[in-house]
Amino acid sequence: NGLFAFPDSGLLFAPLEAERLGAYFIPALGPAPKWCHFVDSLTEEMEAAPAAAVYDDYKFVTAEELGSLGLSSLVGTKALRPYMHGFFVDSRLHAKAVSLSQPFAYEQWRKQRVQERLGAKTAGRIAPVKKERPPKVNAALAEEIATRERQAVKEA
Repeated sequence: NGLFAFPDSGLLFAPLEAERLGAYFIPALGPAPKWCHFVDSLTEEMEAAPAAAVYDDYKFVTAEELGSLGLSSLVGTKALRPYMHGFFVDSRLHAKAVSLSQPFAYEQWRKQRVQERLGAKTAGRIAPVKKERPPKVNAALAEEIATRERQAVKEA
């Protein structure tokens, strides 16, 4: 095995125990050769892309939440990373703990979602306007009570 560095560039070739030749580009060693200029644009795109943060796969949980999830026994293990006033828990472990601590949460969420959708459908409808008809019996008394109520609303 050996290593060949292309002159005045960051391009390295390594003969490996495979059919293909190992070609590596290290921008810190130098620019790409003129005949493979696209490598420079690739490295620029990679530099522009945001790097993943260290705790992207973790969920922050306080001590009270740990107790409610039943994970307080994990304090001091590698599963929890202490940070300020709480802990970082692996997001997959947190999702499992939440699903175990609240077994009917999905069903409740589903019912709520169905109600929201039905509410959205009925809100879009035009409701018929019901006209209040005076009663057939004691129509005069009903009119007198209605006028009193209107006067009370105007005074208030």
